[in-house]
Amino acid sequence: MLQVSDASFLLAVSGFVLGTLLGITIVRTRFCTMGAVADIVLSNNYGRMRSWLLAIVIAVIGTQLAVIFGVLAIEQTSYLQPRIFWLAAIVGGSLFGFGMVLSCGCGSRNLAMSASGDLRALVSVITLGIITYMTIRGIFSVPRDWFYSAATVDSAAWMTIPSIDGTVARLLSLDEQAARLVALVITTGPLLWFIFKDDEFRHTPRRIMAGISVGLLVVSGWLLSGWIFKDEFADTAPESLTFVEPVGDSLLYLMIWTGASIDFGIVTVGGLIVGSFITALYRKEFYVRGFEDSAEMGRYIIGAALMGMGGALAGGCTFGQGISGVSTLSFMSILTFVSIIIGALVGLHYIQQGSISNLVKTFWQKVS
Repeated sequence: MLQVSDASFLLAVSGFVLGTLLGITIVRTRFCTMGAVADIVLSNNYGRMRSWLLAIVIAVIGTQLAVIFGVLAIEQTSYLQPRIFWLAAIVGGSLFGFGMVLSCGCGSRNLAMSASGDLRALVSVITLGIITYMTIRGIFSVPRDWFYSAATVDSAAWMTIPSIDGTVARLLSLDEQAARLVALVITTGPLLWFIFKDDEFRHTPRRIMAGISVGLLVVSGWLLSGWIFKDEFADTAPESLTFVEPVGDSLLYLMIWTGASIDFGIVTVGGLIVGSFITALYRKEFYVRGFEDSAEMGRYIIGAALMGMGGALAGGCTFGQGISGVSTLSFMSILTFVSIIIGALVGLHYIQQGSISNLVKTFWQKVS
């Protein structure tokens, strides 16, 4: 859209602004997937989960309308490739969900908390970034490649794009735009009904605004990278908010910045930290806190390692797959997001039971 020689620089600046706004939103509204699942398990409160689902709905509506009106092309994104790595999505998503419970938050939440003075979250972020890189390019890439090769479904033979709209187009013999519009209605309609049927949620403006804000930020990421500041001479796919590989990229950039180039993911990580820090100071919520004992430290490190490994395996996190990915209506993203939720549920019950053996015994008693 914008013909400028420094489109990458403008994209970086806008990405930093997006990250800053996200950091402000997370700190002000306590927007957190792990917290949303914990609220359901511990107090049967679906408020934060409805806020998260609202973010997904807004992201889906905005992204799909941008594609329908021809201002955004998402077919080349990693979310919509013909090969579906279903086992990697299930195992990786489950590991990520379990790990975020042990670390008391996903990557974005821990970035925000570390900027608010939480040293536990800082350790989690560093561990997450290191293990992510070890899984993508290091020693753990061997089992990762095995997951990708052992269980793969190639959808190219029966569907052009492995997504909800692709399925609608195939089943109903509709053109691309009509199929996308039908898919948009059948996916967002039931979710909107579930979100706003709750009277308490309808009268909680903070949670409504949190969902709307996060959803719009994801849509903005797509539009900025895939339309407004798109470099016509660069063979790159559009991207939006995600916080697994960009955390590893950010750590690497800090270590070798003289020989590295900054990108959209790195600046969003930096912006999130800055926005969270400023908001925590403004709200007088910045204070340094650390681990109570070695057991807590071990739990955070293991949780962050599981998030790094699981996120790299599944191709994203609660933001990367759970909102940005789902906004493309990708089957891989939907499967990953469901697996993250299941992993988090198992993790919460594990924390309640105190050990894996107690968790298995309790589960066996319920099903027998």
